[in-house]
Amino acid sequence: MAGAGLVAVLGAAACAGGSTPPPHLSAHGQQLSRILAGLEPKSVADQFELAMTARQQQLDVSCMAAHHLRYLAQDPDNLVDTVTETDFSSLDYAKTYGFGVTTFPHLTGTDPNAAALAAMKPAQRDAFNNQLSACDTAAGQQTDTEYDVTAANQAYDRIDKTVRADPAYRTAQDQWRRCAAAKGYQQPDRTTLIDSFQNKMGTIRDQLTAKAGAAGSPGDAEVATLAGNDAAFQQLHQQEVAAAVSTFPCSQALDATYRRLYAADQ
Repeated sequence: MAGAGLVAVLGAAACAGGSTPPPHLSAHGQQLSRILAGLEPKSVADQFELAMTARQQQLDVSCMAAHHLRYLAQDPDNLVDTVTETDFSSLDYAKTYGFGVTTFPHLTGTDPNAAALAAMKPAQRDAFNNQLSACDTAAGQQTDTEYDVTAANQAYDRIDKTVRADPAYRTAQDQWRRCAAAKGYQQPDRTTLIDSFQNKMGTIRDQLTAKAGAAGSPGDAEVATLAGNDAAFQQLHQQEVAAAVSTFPCSQALDATYRRLYAADQ
């Protein structure tokens, strides 16, 4: 079970932006649209996602209770990775995690339901997990509604197209390309540069996952441990960090232009 799914959206949208949200957006929706636009600091984005996850957990508890099952809400920090989640605004992040590609989830705490689940018979455990899955799906949908996620994303998508078509942004993108090329990176934009690392990481992750599975421990923790001793992973991580640090000034200029264009519409 995961959080409300904002991490993936934020990671993809960190370099983008938008305009003033339409009047019909709720306060949550307006804040989310600003987060997706990169106008809020990472700390605000993290707290927003943690709050959504906490709300979804509350709904899970109520739903399970309605089916006469006891479920204990998990700490959002045990479900949401706010440590390695991509942060294009931080040079320290770039020096440690690069673009956030060669990373593994950094979660804290334990599942308070683990002991009870372990004590169940297989059939009971399956029934519990099946009901929890159904409750979590419904809880996620209700949380998205309460936080105006769909409308915020629609507003973001619409405004994003406008901003990216702006001549000033296109000029900034050309400047990023020349700046990155001067650093030794020939990709046309940051997204393409990141994709080049994601493609390589996908292959390495598959290999490590297969190795962990053969050892009987296919989880992220075991894969991360194997990665720490994998030469191919270490080399890719070093290359990613070098690229993120080298192009950081280029990206900061590009992102500043995006934020300026967004703010001009407010």
